[in-house]
Amino acid sequence: MLFIAHVAHAQVGCERIRNLKREVYLPTESGIPDDAALQKIDSFWHVVKRSGSEGLYCLKQLITEEKRDSFFLADAVELMLKIDSSIPTYQLAMSATLRSNMLRSSPFHFLALARKCTDAGLDISGMLNQYALYGQPVFLEYEAFMVQRQFAINYLVALLSDEAATAQLEMLLRSEDLQVHYSAVAAIAMLLTERGFQLMDSLRSADSIVNTARGEKWIHFPMPPAPTVAMSRAQILDTLKDIANGLSDKFLDEDMNFVGNLVRLAEVQDIPLLRAVRHASFKKISKHNFQEHTIRSYILLAVIDRLGLYTKYRK
Repeated sequence: MLFIAHVAHAQVGCERIRNLKREVYLPTESGIPDDAALQKIDSFWHVVKRSGSEGLYCLKQLITEEKRDSFFLADAVELMLKIDSSIPTYQLAMSATLRSNMLRSSPFHFLALARKCTDAGLDISGMLNQYALYGQPVFLEYEAFMVQRQFAINYLVALLSDEAATAQLEMLLRSEDLQVHYSAVAAIAMLLTERGFQLMDSLRSADSIVNTARGEKWIHFPMPPAPTVAMSRAQILDTLKDIANGLSDKFLDEDMNFVGNLVRLAEVQDIPLLRAVRHASFKKISKHNFQEHTIRSYILLAVIDRLGLYTKYRK
């Protein structure tokens, strides 16, 4: 009886929030509310937050049911994640985001959500696909820095496993949209995996875009300068593990002595660790982190070069 009473009470509270949603989220020609409507939206957020678990339950219902109002979906997802950060909530957030206009109205939040979903253990292949098809450059206001479309795609690729990223990029390669096709080629060139090199090699004779990507230093990379202070391989591995596990914020582009030692001492069994270190460069979205990801990619390629890996695809 207590459970039934609780459900009934939640339904009454939810009806209030549902009615308020109808009053507040009114359709507009632009799809974006005017200033007066935005003030009403603040009241909706306040009511949902003040309603605690019942408000969250109702909000999730509204998000699940909504089919057309993409502004509401984007706004409600932002509110939901401020209240709860459980894995089911992130699953719902990702599903709703793919149905909303978040990619157009707030591309930065789209990329930030992808990072959070990855940290929650979710596969963001669908988000990569949507950005590759419809995404535009992302402006970082706090740094006055424009993240170009290809860098944003590389960011999303880096959040996936090599296997998931490759499968998604192979599908995008078949696109008849030249921009999408080029984006896939450029992202595959940066995978620096055996399958990535194999794809580039198999496409190069029939695809001039591939030859362009191959000319952007993604087949071979020169050895960095010799280190001035020698380090042991154990020291290098300890530092790399700290970076990969989030225990160190070390920027490798600021320590070329470390890089020189790393490239000369790394062994084949260290490649997965170097990939994890590259993945860790995107703990947050910033100009320096994008630059660091590129540096770590060059380091990985220099090690691959020195060890002579995947040579039959890298002629």
